[in-house]
Amino acid sequence: MVFKFDTEQARWMELGSFRDKSGTSTPGQKDAVHDFVGNANGTLRVGVWECTPGRFASERTTTEIFEVLKGSATLIGADGIRTDVGPGDHAVTPKGWKGEWIVHETIRKIFIVHPEAA
Repeated sequence: MVFKFDTEQARWMELGSFRDKSGTSTPGQKDAVHDFVGNANGTLRVGVWECTPGRFASERTTTEIFEVLKGSATLIGADGIRTDVGPGDHAVTPKGWKGEWIVHETIRKIFIVHPEAA
């Protein structure tokens, strides 16, 4: 099956209920997600994610490829490397990446998560 999505639609679509962001160090930080495609064990996913400003820890058990649709953030790896992302940027957080996200303004991204890519 080929799955095609419209990034303009993804930029404005309703995602559903926002929930407390796991791993956050910022009280009140929320996120929401809409999965377009996913397998039974949740390792292969394609979807849209949005998160309000704040900081949270991240540890990738799968590789994620994403495009930022709106908002901005800084990703700081455990190695200290800082990567700023904003609208139109594409990035990869590989399997095994550890670090922190600092969301400066509510960010929305379209993502692909793959269990085997490294």
